[in-house]
Amino acid sequence: AARTRSKVVIATNKINLQHQLIDKDIPAIQKALGIKCNVVLMKGRGNFLSRRRLEFALSNRDLFSQDRYAELQEIAEWANITSTGDRNDRRAPAIRDEIWEDVQSDGDDCRGTNCPHYGSCFFYRTRQQAFQADIIIVNHHLVLYDAFLSLTGTEESEVFVLPPYDHIIFDEAHSLAETTTNCLSCSVGRGSIMRQLRRLYSPRAREKGALRALMHAIEKIDPNGKYAATTTLLDAIHKEADKLADTLEQKVKECMDEIGGLLQSHQSNIITFNTNEEASPQWELVSRSVKVLIQAAESFLQFMKSLLGTLNSYPESIREKLADSKTHIKGVYNKLVEQVEALQLFLKCDTSQYCRWVEKSEHPQYGPQVELKLAPLGVSGFLFKAFFHPETGKKTVVLTSATLTIGKQFDHVLRQWGLDPSAREETNSYRETILTMLDSPFDYRTNCLLALPKDIPEPRSSEFSTEAIEFCKDVLTLTRGKAFVLFTAWGTLREFYEKLKAPLEQLGMTPLRQTSDTNRVLLLDKFRKSRNPVLFGTASFWEGVDVQGEQLQCVIIMRLPFPQPEEPVLQARKQLLENRGLNSFLMLDVPTAITRFKQGFGRLIRSATDRGVVVVMDSRIVSKKYGQIFLDSLPPVTCVVDKRQKLLREIRDFLES
Repeated sequence: AARTRSKVVIATNKINLQHQLIDKDIPAIQKALGIKCNVVLMKGRGNFLSRRRLEFALSNRDLFSQDRYAELQEIAEWANITSTGDRNDRRAPAIRDEIWEDVQSDGDDCRGTNCPHYGSCFFYRTRQQAFQADIIIVNHHLVLYDAFLSLTGTEESEVFVLPPYDHIIFDEAHSLAETTTNCLSCSVGRGSIMRQLRRLYSPRAREKGALRALMHAIEKIDPNGKYAATTTLLDAIHKEADKLADTLEQKVKECMDEIGGLLQSHQSNIITFNTNEEASPQWELVSRSVKVLIQAAESFLQFMKSLLGTLNSYPESIREKLADSKTHIKGVYNKLVEQVEALQLFLKCDTSQYCRWVEKSEHPQYGPQVELKLAPLGVSGFLFKAFFHPETGKKTVVLTSATLTIGKQFDHVLRQWGLDPSAREETNSYRETILTMLDSPFDYRTNCLLALPKDIPEPRSSEFSTEAIEFCKDVLTLTRGKAFVLFTAWGTLREFYEKLKAPLEQLGMTPLRQTSDTNRVLLLDKFRKSRNPVLFGTASFWEGVDVQGEQLQCVIIMRLPFPQPEEPVLQARKQLLENRGLNSFLMLDVPTAITRFKQGFGRLIRSATDRGVVVVMDSRIVSKKYGQIFLDSLPPVTCVVDKRQKLLREIRDFLES
């Protein structure tokens, strides 16, 4: 980057790695090489406060409850002292997502260079720094978002967050395909549509809100109806807006209630609708309800489009006075268009390319929520075209991670990225690919003991919990805590924590438990500061967590982290493989589990001086043929397979050596 003055983008999946790069790694490299270059951490625009949107929200108090408006006032106080406008600023108040959504920088509700706050805009200031930087550090999602815009033919330069670049490094590349799937997925529910309507109307009084504010502004600017647009707009808002909005609100409720009833009658939280289900009565009910909802939404959108067109017919001097209201309304319009397009794709998509399903979940504040969801079955074509294709891709792409290989082979990730031989034949394109597997700098044989009990029941056994809890306590007694106990399900985590909490406390340990609303950073900080801590964690504690030194000397993996069998996208992808006569378990389930397993294993040894024990409670790693693939995917390590009592002696001897 420094020598060629070519921009290099470094994309990671986790925010903590971004800060590690910019605060520690890159400065160290610059010092070692004697090179100076300009490095910027760039976040998506949704992380930044919009001064104009905050100002608009504060001036439309009727759109918010008293509590929500008080939060806006807290944000306004912070806006006066922050230099970044970043939601994660240390001085930022605690901001709920639904409040932040009304004041965050939003490309659909942005006036760009015409905004009175453009000169002090937090987002554009950081974006300008990125344009001047040699190295730009971002997350995967931001890179993928810009790539999507590029491939869909977007030409407006202001829409892109990143400047043009030719070289990119994907760190944590093992998660790239999953992040791409999430980026290209969509969901529509009552909440997502009603949030947009609430930006136009007060939830407490229809005569208040953004549309009424626009009406009052027009009446103030043109009290005598000098312009034809005034009469047209006022009549439309008076006669059409409420009726169309009421209809849309009612149809949203009816659609989601019908689908919710369908889920309840099936005693399920998920129903998929792929090729074989298209002729079913369930699909007929869902598709009929969605079509009615689309019709109501399109009628409301037609009203909004007409309203925006009429606003454009005013002279420029008046358009400028109404610009904020127009931008706000256009932002709502664009968001609703996206929702309708998602619903249309849900109905008409090619089920060999997409997975679609309806799902009910429990929101902690709003109760049961029903959503229609859609996700691509494959992302290799997108990734190849965006990054690897000789014409549309980048000059240099580096993908790195400690967990890219399965059994020392790259086949799985190459398929995900569109770089395997079969994909090359389909795209009729070739990109030179260099595969390199580097040895770990850590001495695992000396510093890590992998203990595999062969006499413990399999996880599905009714006896597993009782025996695993007892063995877990025995292991933790030897290590005096200082452990992560990693789970794949919240229910199992809760059971083990509740049964081990008191015994561990009596032994002088500090049990810590992750919950669904846990702040991972705070919990990790508590782990580092506690005496003989034992952290019971799931999901996010399998990767991206770094605890060096004696405070972490043991990792217990409760079961092999196979993906949840009811996950719709996984099931649809497995079915595609089975239809081609391939073994979906070995091609999808096992590689997915091994990648997560390697991440969990990797929590223990984080530096050359770290030392400790990894215990895998799942005996399938010993008893099943695929277990050897898990073991072959690990670095060279001292592995002991034995009965539990002998393993405890091995662990004790290792810790005392």
